[in-house]
Amino acid sequence: METIKDTVQKLVRQTSNLPTYLSDTFPKFKESNKNNEISIYVGELTPAIVAKTTKKLKDLFPLTPPTFWHELIERIKEHNFSDSRFIDASNYVIDNHKYPTLMIADFIGFDKTIKLHTYAEMSQVVFELKSTSTKEFVRVQKKGVNYWVKMLDYNTNKGIFENAKL
Repeated sequence: METIKDTVQKLVRQTSNLPTYLSDTFPKFKESNKNNEISIYVGELTPAIVAKTTKKLKDLFPLTPPTFWHELIERIKEHNFSDSRFIDASNYVIDNHKYPTLMIADFIGFDKTIKLHTYAEMSQVVFELKSTSTKEFVRVQKKGVNYWVKMLDYNTNKGIFENAKL
C-alpha cells in the first residue's frame, strides 16, 4: 500500500519541474508584524496543495516561464504561507490579474489580517463611532501585552486566537 508521503511525492513529480524539496512540510505561518495585525491564515503549507495549486496556475498561465514557478514556491515558503493563504492568493490572482505577466508580488501581497487595538485605539474607535461600545471588543494577549479585537473578528476567527501563540 502506498503511503501518503509517497502519494505526495508522486503528485509533485507529475507536476512538471516542481522542486524536489516539496517532499517536506513547510513551516507554520507566523503573525504579521505590521501595525499590530495578525493574519487570519494559520497552519502549514503542504506539498500536495502547492503541487495542485501550482498546476492549476500553470494551466491558466501557460506562457509563464518555468523559473517563475520555482521562485514563487521559494517566496511563499519564505513568507510562511499556509495552504489556505496560498489557495486564496492564487484565486485572487486568477480573478484580478491584469498584467501581461504574473508577478510574485501579486501572491505575496495577498493577506487578510485582524487589527489588534491598544486600549487607546479601542477607546478612540468607541468615541468616533458612537454606536460602538467597549462590549464589542474582546481582550487578547500578545507576548504579555493586552490588545482588543473586534468581537466579530474574534468570533469569525476563533481558531487563530486559540491555536496561535500570540
